[in-house]
Amino acid sequence: MIVNLKIDFLKKIIILSLLIFSIPVLSTTTTPASGIVDWSIKTVATDPYQVRPSIAVDASGAPHITYVSPDGIMYAYRSGETWNKEVVNSAADYSDYELPIENSPGVEVSFESPKITLDSSGYPRIAHLTKLVQCTDRFCTFWWVKLAAKSGGNWTNQILLQDTLAGGFSNLRFAVDPVDRLHVTALAYDGVSVMYSPYSDALPWNFTSVPFVDAPGSIAADASGTPHICGQPRNSGGGIAYTYRSGVNWIYENVDRSVSLGGCSISVDSGNPHIGFIDYASKTLWYAVKSNGSWSVEPVSAKIGAKVQLILDTAGNPHILYTDASSGGLKYAVKQGEKWIIENVETGTDKVWAPSFALDRDGNPHMTYLDSTSMILKYVTTKDHSTTKPKVVDVSILNVSGDVGQSVFAPTDTVRVNVNVNGSDPSVKNIKLMLMDSAGRTVLSTMPLTTNDDDDGDDKYYFYDYTLASLPPGDYDALVTVAFSDNTTVTAFDHFRLLNPIAATGSNQWLNGT
Repeated sequence: MIVNLKIDFLKKIIILSLLIFSIPVLSTTTTPASGIVDWSIKTVATDPYQVRPSIAVDASGAPHITYVSPDGIMYAYRSGETWNKEVVNSAADYSDYELPIENSPGVEVSFESPKITLDSSGYPRIAHLTKLVQCTDRFCTFWWVKLAAKSGGNWTNQILLQDTLAGGFSNLRFAVDPVDRLHVTALAYDGVSVMYSPYSDALPWNFTSVPFVDAPGSIAADASGTPHICGQPRNSGGGIAYTYRSGVNWIYENVDRSVSLGGCSISVDSGNPHIGFIDYASKTLWYAVKSNGSWSVEPVSAKIGAKVQLILDTAGNPHILYTDASSGGLKYAVKQGEKWIIENVETGTDKVWAPSFALDRDGNPHMTYLDSTSMILKYVTTKDHSTTKPKVVDVSILNVSGDVGQSVFAPTDTVRVNVNVNGSDPSVKNIKLMLMDSAGRTVLSTMPLTTNDDDDGDDKYYFYDYTLASLPPGDYDALVTVAFSDNTTVTAFDHFRLLNPIAATGSNQWLNGT
């Protein structure tokens, strides 16, 4: 019997819905304060395959992780400082599928995309994909979407969907609604439209078509159990789209047509979708939220990698985990008010692959990822969310001639990007300004280092005067990243609109405000 792993590319989405036992309700959540510096990184396993792990946190704050190893689908949970591991589904479980033919190569089994959630008693539920090959002919290939559940010390496996001939599935996703239905997304190969099915006692389920959205995608469920999906518009070649189910129909909206989508993650509160997404062309992380019927989109960070995950706490604050394209490290962003607080979790070069995270009932992040250098499965959390005073960075756009804030500029105006940093925080190492157009393209990037205290010593002020040289009219974001001496960063931004092109040059250094 041969055990191997294969990560396949994606062509369509299958959405499944099944009834599971109750999921723990997290009654209170607080947003972590910024300045998280006590990150704890521990080893979970030394034998994982290169398949994205998944993590859940129980009511006591204990982590539960699923991953793929040479033994198959694995489940790991922590008791004190010890990680206990169990085999959920192994290649040996499929020995009966070996064909009784001469020179048979044996059964080849692949496991992919394990995702974990917990029921109200803390028992794990793990959805995963299985591919089984009996011989070299394509008629000998079977694909299954399966759900493994543990209760009373035993694991049971249920086949939710199976496929032969057409090509199979990959890239499993799921969301849990308030009545404990598990909505799952998977991607398949035969080019059929996106499909959806509610829970059914009978297998296989009956599917209906979900149009509009193609890979890559993500799913969430709101308080009424309505599924919401983000992804690339079908047959579009670009952009990010959002769709949700209303009765038997699917409602479709374009969020941003200009991006080259590198991945997205969606969460919902009070029916309002929040989406974190990557513009592959500019390597920029964006955050979009729909409120009162309209979308607002803002930049979070630049030079990011290929993975992003967004979770809302119960206060509605977005938390985003993503990789850094320049270092291969891991970053964690939390929005507090109008500002993004960004933490460097792991800064090692090219170390982080396929991160996943969950929030506990106090809003603390618990993360897992593969160290791509050593191929070791890691677990990350922090012990300190409250002792450091939140950092305050304020960015405003001013008109130099009147020193007043405004958002629309005439050709004769000079733009001043004004930055105010709370001086009681750890010292500032550097400040970077990026000016980006509405398509996410960087039109200015500069990193000034000068700092200056104000009269009473509490705050530090910086500004940058820039007469927009030969830029077309349109909307722009001034994104400022402040790096502190404790290796944390804070990003903030402001918007402005240019009515007409103006020809001049910008200043080439930051000036100390007085």
